[in-house]
Amino acid sequence: MKDTLSWNSIIIGLANNGFEDGALNIFHAMLCSQEVTFLGVLVACTNRQLVHEGLDHFESMKSVHNLERQIKHYGCVVDLLGRAGQLAQTLRFITEMPIAPDPVVWRILPGACKTHGNVAIAEVVTKKLSSLHGKW
Repeated sequence: MKDTLSWNSIIIGLANNGFEDGALNIFHAMLCSQEVTFLGVLVACTNRQLVHEGLDHFESMKSVHNLERQIKHYGCVVDLLGRAGQLAQTLRFITEMPIAPDPVVWRILPGACKTHGNVAIAEVVTKKLSSLHGKW
């Protein structure tokens, strides 16, 4: 556990400080991958806009590593797709999540809509957030 914590700290530190390639290289070299490790990897993919690789890692959590994806992992994918301008796909991803998206997940999308100038999806998300107000 101690070794995993150290590796996770290194990966997340690299991913959050502009060394995304280093974070991904360390991840690929690791023998043991856990849920928190994937958060760092997904952040690295998001920061580098590596959409395909990020989605592959997200899928591999369950199919290869037999790990349970948590709401934070789904939020990372929403951020990944949103930053890449894939707003319709992002909205579809949120609505098709097997776990209920919380307001944090929904709040990721308006910023991406603003960045990419998509008023229509921003309005859909705003209505959804209004309907969630008070339920969380």
